[in-house]
Amino acid sequence: MNSNAVVAIHGGAGTILRASMSDSAEAEYHAVLHAVRLLEDCPLFNAGHGAV
Repeated sequence: MNSNAVVAIHGGAGTILRASMSDSAEAEYHAVLHAVRLLEDCPLFNAGHGAV
């Protein structure tokens, strides 16, 4: 395992209204946030459900 590995995810700040977003843009956001969802649902990480 590489002990120098780092994962940083930042979605930015502000509000994106769904009404002002095209269907293709929404699909792009969902596609790239897949990794975040995997971490949140994984019991090995202290993120998402039950985070302190």
